[in-house]
Amino acid sequence: PESRMLAFDLNLPLRKGGGKYDVKTVKPMLQKLGYSGGAINTIVEAKELLERKKGLPEPVVAVPPEKDDEDNKARPLSLPETPGEPSPKKIVLLQRLTISVDSAQEVAAVGALVSKNRKCFDIVAMRPTTEEAIDKCCTLDCIEIISLELWQRMTFRLRLPMIQAADKKGIVFELAYAAAIRDQSLRRNLFSNASELIRLKRKGRRILITSEATHSMELRGVHDVVNLGVLFGLREADAIAALTIVPKRVISMGKERLHAKAKNVSCIVTTIVNDEAAERKN
Repeated sequence: PESRMLAFDLNLPLRKGGGKYDVKTVKPMLQKLGYSGGAINTIVEAKELLERKKGLPEPVVAVPPEKDDEDNKARPLSLPETPGEPSPKKIVLLQRLTISVDSAQEVAAVGALVSKNRKCFDIVAMRPTTEEAIDKCCTLDCIEIISLELWQRMTFRLRLPMIQAADKKGIVFELAYAAAIRDQSLRRNLFSNASELIRLKRKGRRILITSEATHSMELRGVHDVVNLGVLFGLREADAIAALTIVPKRVISMGKERLHAKAKNVSCIVTTIVNDEAAERKN
């Protein structure tokens, strides 16, 4: 029998007063597109955090509390989707923090802040912009994601040792696709850089695919994104895992750290199915 998995988009940079693309409208959008959940992404600069000296910021958009409803549980998405299969009924929204860092010193300082208190952030990512910053990010124990601006011309080369260091820490690399929808040159950069990352990641194992959609029109359905992953150079199984198995691991790691560092958990995910059988198939 075909394994059934939940699909997530862990990069939704919503804004306060976002009009038609806000915390209230994103749930039905995700549901319609076949997702079981997503993460609202608060993006900040390390310099800003360190100058404020007030610790991590509050989420840019609050997630409304979930109501317990036995008739409104998440329904796993079957991949590939069968005609007429209903979308998940309950959409889980998480909180993610992404911090842009320019130097090893910033990485160390911000890493100390995250380790001390994650606040309500279920997932923490770092976005290094230099080689020394990414080298340091790959050695951290307090983050789940390394998010590179792969749609830009890279100012440094990705190297196998840094990829291996991140793998040992359980850190995943992110491919965000929305920039490729906006501009042809960004699309060209993204495909070139994604291809190199996939090559270094043993043909793309344990890569996370997200949207980083700044507008509802940039969101794509689960199966469209799987097809996009194949165009990037992923095997179909790894493209599916990039939306299902890999997000599950990211959420689980973040949840464990959040439980250890905070008394109040913004969201506890209890509807994610076990992925061991799917991982063995890969």
